[in-house]
Amino acid sequence: MIEIENEIYSNLSTLLKTSDSTINMGNMYINTPSLKPFVSIEEIDQYTDNNSEDSSHDEKFAFIVFETNIYTEGLMRKSKAKSILTIVDDYMRSLGFERLSMTPMQDNKAVIYRLVIRYRGLVSKDKIIYRR
Repeated sequence: MIEIENEIYSNLSTLLKTSDSTINMGNMYINTPSLKPFVSIEEIDQYTDNNSEDSSHDEKFAFIVFETNIYTEGLMRKSKAKSILTIVDDYMRSLGFERLSMTPMQDNKAVIYRLVIRYRGLVSKDKIIYRR
């Protein structure tokens, strides 16, 4: 298994808190975070690139999928979420990840705005990220 989740989380956390010290971070999905703005990033899938396996069956490359959840509230919740998304998206894409989806969601009371974003990258055992 190729492990890069901690590095991605730490670097993104530092980047976001440098841009806005009010952003709270987590490395797991939380259904209803109490502090907002809140951003979580979590590895949700990892699977071996079977085309890169040889007879030793050592994992040389894996596709890794991250899910990011951005929660905001208040009058400017949508624009705040999109400004945070820009930072997250620039960072993940600069590493070589591709954005698979970006889905806006709102709670039933239209108080909290949430964006769910998924990224995928092909990562080598040397932690090099390749774009397909």
